[in-house]
Amino acid sequence: MDELEQRLREARLAEPSADLDRRVVAAFGAARPPVAAPRRPVSGWWLATAAAAGGVAALLWLTPEPAAPARRETVYRFEAQGRMRDMLLNTPGNDDVAPAFVIQAGRP
Repeated sequence: MDELEQRLREARLAEPSADLDRRVVAAFGAARPPVAAPRRPVSGWWLATAAAAGGVAALLWLTPEPAAPARRETVYRFEAQGRMRDMLLNTPGNDDVAPAFVIQAGRP
């Protein structure tokens, strides 16, 4: 052990003063966070309001959509005009004759 350490161990310490104790207690008391007020119990009205809002939301979400109006059948009729009509209505007696498609192209 060092000589300095030995001297410190043997030295007599002064008694702490009452004034110092009072100041330390005051400093720690000032640093202590303030005590929060106890919470009030939740009112029944808040719970009832929350439950009613949830019920309304569920009712709106589960309500079926209004029925769409009944659908009517729409019929479109296309009729051939002119030579196409004559060809469709007056078919030749010989079904073996294939229609002739003629393509004429000019020189480029």
